[in-house]
Amino acid sequence: MALTGATSRHRDIATTTTRTTRTRETTARDGPADMSRDASDDDGYDHAPTRASDDEDEPRTMSDEDDEEEDARRMRNLNLDEAFEPVTSPVMRLKRAWVRERLAPEMMTREDALVEAVKTAVEAQERALTRRAETRAERGGGAEDASEKLMDNVMWVEVNRIKYLLREYARTRLRKIEAHAFYFILTEEGQERLSERLSEAEQKYVRAYAIAVSEHYENVLKELPDGYRDAVKEFATKFATDEEEGSAMISKPKTDSFVFFRFREDVVNFVTGEDDDGNTDSVDLKRGAILLAKYSMFKDLLHTDPPKAELV
Repeated sequence: MALTGATSRHRDIATTTTRTTRTRETTARDGPADMSRDASDDDGYDHAPTRASDDEDEPRTMSDEDDEEEDARRMRNLNLDEAFEPVTSPVMRLKRAWVRERLAPEMMTREDALVEAVKTAVEAQERALTRRAETRAERGGGAEDASEKLMDNVMWVEVNRIKYLLREYARTRLRKIEAHAFYFILTEEGQERLSERLSEAEQKYVRAYAIAVSEHYENVLKELPDGYRDAVKEFATKFATDEEEGSAMISKPKTDSFVFFRFREDVVNFVTGEDDDGNTDSVDLKRGAILLAKYSMFKDLLHTDPPKAELV
């Protein structure tokens, strides 16, 4: 049995030697063997990278076109309001009206019903918080009162934030009214805007402001020639003799200024204007797209119900 085992071992050694010799001969003739290994043989350690043959496809990577397609798909599926309060919230609607008024170069339609609704809600909340504070004072305070007072303080912060929005919305509109007062009073286009987009109180204010400015000119500029004493008379005379020159002297909204639009709906074949030959130019607008353009080009989309675009 021992002899048989020894003979078997000698046979294995001889076979191994023969294989080794053949491998060396092959290496010398054909070059080093391919060191690539199957994934099933991976022992968890890093090995030297192997070179793929010319017939194999290159590893697929995300191309720029794929990135653009993925971004476009995400943009189309994006909820434009997911980072904000619900659109139906009066506070959110007021916030949007304020932002739109700030960014638009012309006067927008005043949201009278919305402003009154928010004012009513704020006043009701203030009365409720005041009653809660009086009730706590009568009870003398306690652990539950301390917790309730903390919550009321948070609610007061929210009430003050909303009151700030109301004030800023009114201030923004007043700044525009004062900047373009004579435009609203003396130009035909301005008079249309005056009746369409200003409230009754704002219409009274713009007329009173124009009169006050005219009286100021009369009092301060008395030493100037007669033609410059009355600003309103000067503008009216210019319009009667030279409409273009008179129009240039009045501060008007700069509707050709550039603003950022964000489109809330897909708009197909939107006409942006005409070229020199009278041919209309149109463009397809995608939902969620943000575009820098002249305000006059897409301003009509701001006045649809619901708005198809917004200023950002």
